[in-house]
Amino acid sequence: MTPRHEETIWLRALARSVTIVLLAVAVIVTGLPGVGEVRAQERPRSILDMLFGGPAVRQPQRAEPPPRRIRREPAPRRQKSTSTRKSGKTKARTTASAPAAAPAVVAKSETARSVLVVGDFLAGTLAAGLEKALAKRPDLKVIDASKGSSGLVRADHYDWPGSLPSLIDKEKPAMVVVMLGSNDRQPIESGSMTLAVRSPEWAASYEQRALALASAVGSKEVPLLWVGMPAFRLNNMTADMAFLNEVYRKAATSVSGEFVDIWDGFVDADGAFSYSGPDIAGQQARLRNEDGITMTDAGRDKLAFFAENPVQRILGTDGSAPAVSEAPSRPVAVANPATATSAPLLALTDPSLDGGDVLLGGVPTADRATVASPRDRLVTAGLPGAKTPGRADDFAWNPKSPAVAPIKTADPVLFRGSVDLGSVMGPKPLVPLSPMPTLADAIIEDWAKGKDSAPSAQPDAVPEAGPREPTVAGAASAVAPAITQPTAPAAPAGGPAR
Repeated sequence: MTPRHEETIWLRALARSVTIVLLAVAVIVTGLPGVGEVRAQERPRSILDMLFGGPAVRQPQRAEPPPRRIRREPAPRRQKSTSTRKSGKTKARTTASAPAAAPAVVAKSETARSVLVVGDFLAGTLAAGLEKALAKRPDLKVIDASKGSSGLVRADHYDWPGSLPSLIDKEKPAMVVVMLGSNDRQPIESGSMTLAVRSPEWAASYEQRALALASAVGSKEVPLLWVGMPAFRLNNMTADMAFLNEVYRKAATSVSGEFVDIWDGFVDADGAFSYSGPDIAGQQARLRNEDGITMTDAGRDKLAFFAENPVQRILGTDGSAPAVSEAPSRPVAVANPATATSAPLLALTDPSLDGGDVLLGGVPTADRATVASPRDRLVTAGLPGAKTPGRADDFAWNPKSPAVAPIKTADPVLFRGSVDLGSVMGPKPLVPLSPMPTLADAIIEDWAKGKDSAPSAQPDAVPEAGPREPTVAGAASAVAPAITQPTAPAAPAGGPAR
């Protein structure tokens, strides 16, 4: 064996050993997690992949280490000082989440008069709103006697006309407020008959029940305030409520009560039902719940707002009286304010600026003008104002009087001037006129008169001077002799004819 041959064998053995070592290292490296995938992704693209398409070379993704979680002991809570500065956003969130401050409740006096509220579930909402509205009034209190499922149809469930007198005797209210009708859209059982809703028989029976309820209040000599029903979401329910409001209006006025119409407060500009509307502050708010029947808090306050003013007006209670220093000075009363040429100065806070002397819901004063203004005479009484004689608007010549009326000497048109029209228009005896002769009769009559008055012995006599009144007959006689006079007869014996 030559040295060259031995060197070749040694090189081959060395190459084989290096190859084995490299394979061992590759196996160890490939066994690591994620390395095999990375190596597979790093495989270079061959010429076949370039020609016929193949997997693109993807960049290796480095695995992110999991986030380190460090547990810390909770720090003890410390009271925040009021001087801590907060951002505007945090302050706004805190203010919005804070509950609204409840109105201050004033203790009711022992002599406080009570307002009894009766009806269905809407009457309960009205009672809650009135209680909130009158919370600052120590002289008024609200008694909620409503029954949520009651009405006038189901007398077997609760009979309001029969139960109300005893309830009034028990509570002794200063006035009664009624609001019901939401549960009355159902037939009425009358003996063996069933009356359909809003049929003529149903309407007559329901009206009698409403009148009986109003009479139960009127018999106790207690003021009655009947609050009407609002519009509902369903059209047929809204139509029924509008029909029932007319029944309630008639029942309330039958005992000198008052009907409060709240319809316009819960509809839109077109008169249709609306979930939202202006609240008692004039701001847009949600007034009705999703069912389209019950009220939200804003709707409850608005419902009570419609009834609060009539309640205080009927009971004779006004709002909070102003302080003595803020009380406006009363103006000097004039005989007729509408025709006054001057008036005393008024303060801007004086209620007299709007035509009244007290605030809304207050007691009207008794010292009012005794002389009605021309506007009141025309609008209220339908009487025209005083007119100046002879002016264009003086209609004394055509007063509203019977068809035949005696002539009065005080009439400025008939008895004014140099001619007394009264004597001309006065009664006179009726003298019939002579009949008008025909033309032929007038000619013959005139010709006969002319023949009788012609002179026979004195042919040359001159007629008497003086004007002669021409007549139709005379005018005709001037032509008639020339036409109708016959030839003169022969001369008498004793002389020749001429």
